[in-house]
Amino acid sequence: MDTATPTRRCNLCNTEYPENGEFFYKNASKGNGLNTTCKKCQLKSSRHRYEKIKAAMKGTNSSKSIPDPAVVNRSKDAFSALYGLQRDT
Repeated sequence: MDTATPTRRCNLCNTEYPENGEFFYKNASKGNGLNTTCKKCQLKSSRHRYEKIKAAMKGTNSSKSIPDPAVVNRSKDAFSALYGLQRDT
């Protein structure tokens, strides 16, 4: 009788680990319920993606951007015309 723990190979680092939640995150869409990449590689990938997005957003502050007044006025005029409202200018 074979009592060896089943192993799983990480798709990124090709290292074999025991097939359990200690080394792989849960993923309900997979047949055995575990992700195909190990936790170490998943963390490294997530950090890399975060740093890439952070670098791309550097120098921009989209939450505090000032809208173009001409665009805002056109929108207000269109809204007023649609609903027959008189705009105070």
